[in-house]
Amino acid sequence: MGLIGTDLKRDYVRTLHNPGPAPEPQAMAAMIESTFAALERDGAVMLDRSGVAPERRRFERSVDARYARQSYELAIPVLRRPVDTAALAQIADAFHARHLATYGHDNRSEPVQMVSVRLAAIGSIPALTIRDMPAPAGSEAVKSRRELWFRATGAVEAAVYDRARLAAGQHVPGPAVIESLESTILVPPAWQARMNDDGFVLLVRV
Repeated sequence: MGLIGTDLKRDYVRTLHNPGPAPEPQAMAAMIESTFAALERDGAVMLDRSGVAPERRRFERSVDARYARQSYELAIPVLRRPVDTAALAQIADAFHARHLATYGHDNRSEPVQMVSVRLAAIGSIPALTIRDMPAPAGSEAVKSRRELWFRATGAVEAAVYDRARLAAGQHVPGPAVIESLESTILVPPAWQARMNDDGFVLLVRV
């Protein structure tokens, strides 16, 4: 159920880091923006093939960043707008803050390396409507009676209900048992169960 109800998502990543001299900020910004644009094109093709309408699509950008000589990176979200030198400065500020929050220290005099560009292409799936039609009104749901034991009351006699025969809006006062093919619901004393219009059993304290 979770698999068919979750959004469609595919992650794309492309490495930027070059062991040579770092590009000038304008060149780096242009490189990152062109990489995001290329990954978005790839993501759009995937969403096209999956039949996701344009209004149900979104693209989430991020970069993997680190300080020089570090062997690990932190993922930094990037706003979906053209990346320029101002955006690079915002990414660096966000990296310093994330590094401080993650490791307890940062170094704002240290240059920040953008190692990889990441893009998540997401197609929103409409919310699932989950229903199990209740029984028709007037159905007889009590199928037997049995003895139950509770710490507060000791042994008490209780009705046993067939969940498949509970009608929408029907109330089951506790103590009671509601049985179905896949589960058993215990309704304790001072509680009440009610079958709602979608076939869910709701328990409330009375």
